[in-house]
Amino acid sequence: MNRRDQFTTLIAVLCAAVFIAVQLHGAANRVFRAAPAQTIVVATPDAAALIWQQERLKGRLLLLFDKYPHINGYAYRNNRKPPLNAHTFVEYAITHTIVRSIYYIVPEDEWHELYRRPELKLLRPAPGLAQGEYLFNLLGTPVIATTLRSLPHLGEKPLIYINATLFDRIAVMDALRSKQISSDCVVVYNGGVP
Repeated sequence: MNRRDQFTTLIAVLCAAVFIAVQLHGAANRVFRAAPAQTIVVATPDAAALIWQQERLKGRLLLLFDKYPHINGYAYRNNRKPPLNAHTFVEYAITHTIVRSIYYIVPEDEWHELYRRPELKLLRPAPGLAQGEYLFNLLGTPVIATTLRSLPHLGEKPLIYINATLFDRIAVMDALRSKQISSDCVVVYNGGVP
């Protein structure tokens, strides 16, 4: 093996080592609920981020069943973390390292409307999903819009947020169980109805 081949091999080994170290570091820094799994009903969307923060959850994947992704670019435009409210609770969770990536679930019958929504900037198709599109956001957080039917099997327990004014909570949970997806923390927004 000549010197160039040795150098190339060394670079490949170092890249693989860095990749493995980053994966292990990321997995080690994910924080799950210590208590048993729980479903919590909230009267306002921003209560979800408060619950996640109180539970000290970190580095999590979020399944977001809602009308829009709640990432408005406040942190990018203002160079500081956003205030917590109903419109910024997901961005708040991202900037507080609670959420690291998102599957934004679109109802099956509204999938084609996704392409006509100017507030959602589609980047490219998500590989391996029958219906899946990466969405642009100013934070650079991976956000994939998809349908519940196209949602892949997940290698971890995600956080789940369900806007029950738009999605049938029972149907969503049944569909997730059939895909063998469970969560340690499900938050259901009920539109303020007790």
